[in-house]
Amino acid sequence: MVLEAAIVSIIVALIRRGNISRLVELLDRVERFWLVFVPAGLLVASVFSRRFLPDAVWMPLTAWLHVAAIVALLSFAFLNLRLPGLKWFFAGLLCNLLAAVANGGRMPVSAWAAQIAGAPDVYVGMRHLPAAEGTRLYFLSDIIPATRPPMLMPAALSVGDVLMAVGVFLLVQFTMCPGRRTYG
Repeated sequence: MVLEAAIVSIIVALIRRGNISRLVELLDRVERFWLVFVPAGLLVASVFSRRFLPDAVWMPLTAWLHVAAIVALLSFAFLNLRLPGLKWFFAGLLCNLLAAVANGGRMPVSAWAAQIAGAPDVYVGMRHLPAAEGTRLYFLSDIIPATRPPMLMPAALSVGDVLMAVGVFLLVQFTMCPGRRTYG
C-alpha cells in the first residue's frame, strides 16, 4: 500500500502544482538513506538461502529476516522523524513489527480479509501466517481487505500499513508543495 500511496500522493501534488524536483532535494535532508535498501538485501538473502537450507530452517529464518527488514526501516524512520509524515510511517512500522514479533516473526492474515480482497493464496508462506484463534495482537494483523483500485494488487492490510501510507502521503505532499495548506 505504501507504493500506491506514493503514486497517488505524487499525482495529487502535481495537480496542486507541486514541484517533483523537491523529492530529489529531500534526499539531502534524509539520514542514513541506505537503510531503505536493507529489506531488499534481506529478501535476496532469503530467496538465495532457499536453495541451501531445509524448509525447517529456511521458513523461520525467512520470518526473522522479515522482522530484520522492518527493524531496518524502523531505524530509518526513527532517524528521520523530523521530516513530515515520518512519525506516521514510524508508528505504522512499529505496529507491524509488534504483530510480527508477537507471532513468531510472521504477520498474521485474516482469511476473510484475504478472500474479500481476492488474494487468498498470496498469504501462504514465509512472511505471513493465517490468523487463528490464538493469534496475538490480532487487531494489528492484516485484517483490512483492499481491492483494486486503489491497490495495484489486491491485498489484506494492517492498521500499520494504513499508517505507513498516510506517512508517505504526507511526506510527499509537504515536500512537493511546501508552504501550501494541505488540508482545508
